[in-house]
Amino acid sequence: MSKLREAWTSLRAFLLNGVGPIAGVHYYLCARLVRGVGFPPSTERALTWILCGLAVSIPVGVFTSRLSPREWSVWWVTPVYLWIGRSFLLLLSVALVDVLRIGLLGAAVGRPQAVARVGAFAAVAIGLAARAPGRFAKGAPSASSASKSR
Repeated sequence: MSKLREAWTSLRAFLLNGVGPIAGVHYYLCARLVRGVGFPPSTERALTWILCGLAVSIPVGVFTSRLSPREWSVWWVTPVYLWIGRSFLLLLSVALVDVLRIGLLGAAVGRPQAVARVGAFAAVAIGLAARAPGRFAKGAPSASSASKSR
């Protein structure tokens, strides 16, 4: 099977199974982090376009990485994979804050400030927890140094 045919087969499976959830995640992030914040219209529009570009970069990066040699594709695939990880952490933190807000709204009716404080605390705690594994693994060899030694 030719390289283009293999790439098209994997792309077709990815488009069917992957683009829907990717679009849904980016729509949710846009709704909560861009439109729900109350930015001025020009800033909101710019951030929405940036988020759309980041969403499109995922399938494009996957497809183009299959067609080009690894030495070339690493330059545009690495930022795509970094965005996939960051968007997943953003999704988890925003969803957790939403769940906490929904749960606390029943217990804190009439106290919106308490709900906002708990939401802010949860977002900060998730951000710190997401950074923690990198701090503990500083002495561990990286995957790139392990592959260079082979």
